[in-house]
Amino acid sequence: MRVLDDIIAMSEVEGNMVVLENGESERFELETSDPIAQEGGSGLLGLDLAEDFSESGTAYVYYTYHSEAGLTNKMVEVVYEQLLLRLG
Repeated sequence: MRVLDDIIAMSEVEGNMVVLENGESERFELETSDPIAQEGGSGLLGLDLAEDFSESGTAYVYYTYHSEAGLTNKMVEVVYEQLLLRLG
């Protein structure tokens, strides 16, 4: 969970980011080049917002996916364009 400029953002293991702002919540599905794997304790495991999130929509997520080696975790930078349209 991350709080920034009165925005609270949380990750859901299923692959969503939940944004709470002004008493309202909204879910945004994360689209990744490698689909998020949800097996055991895997999935969308963490989230952090860039300091300029309100302007850039940039966040960093840590998630599990299937690779040739099996279940693998990675951190990537994502931009929530749909959220930017709402915040802007």
